[in-house]
Amino acid sequence: MSSFFRSSTTSSSSSSLTPRVKTALQEPKLKNEPLRPPPLEGDQLELYDSLLAYVSEPAFEVDVGVGKDEKRRLSEAEKMWLTRECLERYLRAQKWDLPVAQRKLIDTLVWRREHQLADDDGGERSKDEGGGLNAERIRTEGKSGKDYVNGWDEDGRPLHYQVPSRNTSTDSDLNVLYCVWVMERSIDLMPPGVEKQVLLVNFSGGMSPPPLATVRGWISMLSHHYPERMEKAIAIKVPWILNAFFKVILPWIDPVTRAKLVFNAPAPWVPEDHLEEAFGGKLPFEYDQETYLPSLLKLCSERRQLYRERWVKDGSRIGASEWILKGGAPSERDVDIVEKIVESESTSVEEIHAPAGKEGVVIRGDDEADVAAALQELKV
Repeated sequence: MSSFFRSSTTSSSSSSLTPRVKTALQEPKLKNEPLRPPPLEGDQLELYDSLLAYVSEPAFEVDVGVGKDEKRRLSEAEKMWLTRECLERYLRAQKWDLPVAQRKLIDTLVWRREHQLADDDGGERSKDEGGGLNAERIRTEGKSGKDYVNGWDEDGRPLHYQVPSRNTSTDSDLNVLYCVWVMERSIDLMPPGVEKQVLLVNFSGGMSPPPLATVRGWISMLSHHYPERMEKAIAIKVPWILNAFFKVILPWIDPVTRAKLVFNAPAPWVPEDHLEEAFGGKLPFEYDQETYLPSLLKLCSERRQLYRERWVKDGSRIGASEWILKGGAPSERDVDIVEKIVESESTSVEEIHAPAGKEGVVIRGDDEADVAAALQELKV
């Protein structure tokens, strides 16, 4: 088994004397600076513009929850979630089939409302204060250290660790919900230009196959509500009893996602001091919720606050660029046209968000003539 991983000169006895790291790592160690995705062109750009227009309709509304008849319009948090890259991910995942992408996007908006992610606070509010899928709500699920995010690979993708043998939960729904919470924190930690994570599963410690309901729920959650979010998944120390189990569940997994799953593979693209020892790295991490969780929440809270501030500065609009919201350097298309406002004495205001390629433009006018003149000036 050791031949699959990096060789290490540290003996087991000396390793046991190494001080253990218990807080969340704070910064990625990048070998390759993430790049901003190139702008769409041709048919793909037209499809994106159509999807953007669809969710930007003033009357656009979706169900308040799964199987519920009541509808409501988008909240500010939902508008902020509907970034340019988010819409592109849904289109890519559905092979640019616009009607299917629209349906899948609505399904996820409803699902996020059902699971209180529409107003997610990432764990800053206590259970008594309510609202959001917060850390207090799932604290008992995270106590054992069965599922957590810590560190990044050399391209800035967060590392999502799972240790199934630590799972003591008997509640399949809450178990999946905790995984959702960890996924959201992983997204918080993605730097500009990064949209995917790396899943590292350590099956050491022995275990029986997990309940099929849990597996189905996790696979459904990942494929339907987090499309294009998985770069690769590595499983190590898989016991023989699970080999047959994997043969059963693999057909449920989308072929593209299935191709990303490998067993007992090395991870040379992860800095050694960000990769845990079990995977051949040199990070002596020991999960202790009382130490780890506060450090993670503080880090994620700081990043989310900056994200929201940038979104407000950008016009609080659907279709904002994650590159900008995550703190990436603006390009010429962001600097040349930040915002154009046509002043009017009238209280009747019409707003038009410019099409793709003109991010940051908000045109306000009293009448069609004002708007047309502004559009001509901007050449959009």
